[in-house]
Amino acid sequence: MESASKYMKESAKILGVPFENIRMEEFQSRLLPYHCDKIRLLLQEVKKELKPELVFTHTFGDRMQDHHTVADETFRVFRDTNIMEYEVLSSSLDFTPSVYVEVSEKDIKNI
Repeated sequence: MESASKYMKESAKILGVPFENIRMEEFQSRLLPYHCDKIRLLLQEVKKELKPELVFTHTFGDRMQDHHTVADETFRVFRDTNIMEYEVLSSSLDFTPSVYVEVSEKDIKNI
């Protein structure tokens, strides 16, 4: 969890998200499919608290069981919300982007 927390903090900083707006739960890697109910309840809490207009989640094509479980539960809970999926190249079966964002040289240097 320590390395995940480190990456989460770095990502939040790059995206300009205040750390106090970040929530990290402790689940054992590769066992999320056994905790669907708890994940769903957590996502319902987030939905109620934040009322997001847009949610990002893993793509259904992601074969890593934890990523796939999170995508399933996200679509279940946020079915009435705009959802965008992202792909993790190491665990997606194929790369099928449908949204493109222009990235400048400055953006790349900031990563």
